[in-house]
Order: sequence, then structure tokens, then C-alpha cells
Amino acid sequence: MNRTLIALPLSIISGAIIGLMLGGMWVQHRLGANAASADMFILVKQFPGLSRSMTQPWLAGYQIAGAALVATVLFTLALSFTQKLTQYGKAHFQSSAEIRKNGLLQTIGGGLVFARLGTHGFLSPILGRFRFIASNWDKFPHCLVVAPTRAGKGVGYVIPNTLLFPGSCVILDVKGEIFEATSRHRQRQG
Repeated sequence: MNRTLIALPLSIISGAIIGLMLGGMWVQHRLGANAASADMFILVKQFPGLSRSMTQPWLAGYQIAGAALVATVLFTLALSFTQKLTQYGKAHFQSSAEIRKNGLLQTIGGGLVFARLGTHGFLSPILGRFRFIASNWDKFPHCLVVAPTRAGKGVGYVIPNTLLFPGSCVILDVKGEIFEATSRHRQRQG
């Protein structure tokens, strides 16, 4: 839904409330009422009638309320039109600096392995032993991998993590391929 359609009614309501409060405080001040016991919504609760509302201090109170309403609506409209929406939000692939900052460069065995960095390129000397993008088990203990059939989920994610994980694993292996590929290694590991 267009955010202007949401923001406009909310700004009208909030602008009216703020305006009536400010205008009511002005009227109470001009009438000499005590500020501590003043009724901020006097413009609504004690409407003086149409002919008397055109006299001071009531006229100034309603003008203040109207000005606050218009200012709030204009401010909200300006905010809603200045920020452009993108089709996909602000999602993006992490850069190497973001990967490093988020603590996703781990040695093998330090967590769930999500990817392997290439061995060539300018990052190899900098990253050195951290060639795998992984998460700590404490930080991200669970992961859901969704991809079409034969997209490489088993070979690229499930088998490496099953071979590297030192504890028990629960894997839905309908065809038995993961068991065949990893059972001997896991049995040797204990």
C-alpha cells in the first residue's frame, strides 16, 4: 500500500490533536486561567458558538489549531515524498568488509559453513586462513536451506556441514544419499 495513504490520515488526526491543544492553551492563557489547571481541549469542550468564536481570543486559538494541522500535514507529505521506495528494499549481497564485520569468516569447524571464498583474487592474502563463510553455532544454531531439486543443497551445504559438525544431526534424508556420503566419516569420528 502506498505509504502516503497511511501517513495522510494519521497526520491529519495528530495535527488536529496537537493544534487543538496548542490553541486551547493559548485561549486559556489569554483568558487568564491557571496553566496547571487549564483544560487543553477547551476549543472543543467549551465551543463558544459560531458568532463568538470569531472574536478574540477564540479566533486566535482556532487559527493556531488550523496552522498546526496544516504544518503537520505538510511536514508528513514532505517526508513521504522525499524517501524513494525501491522495488526490493535495501537488501544486497554482503561485501567482504561486511562479511568480516559481521563475524562470518570462520575457520572450518567453527560453525555452519555457508560458502567458500575463492583462492584467487586480491582478498586471498588479506583473509589468509579464513576462507570459509560460516556462522558460530552460538550465534546461528539453526538454518533452513530452500532451493529447487538438484540445485546443490546436499553437495554444497548439507554434506560439508554433516562432515564437519562434531555433534548429533537431524537430517531429512529420504533417498539416503547424505547417509551414504557421510556415515563412514561420522562413525570414525565417534
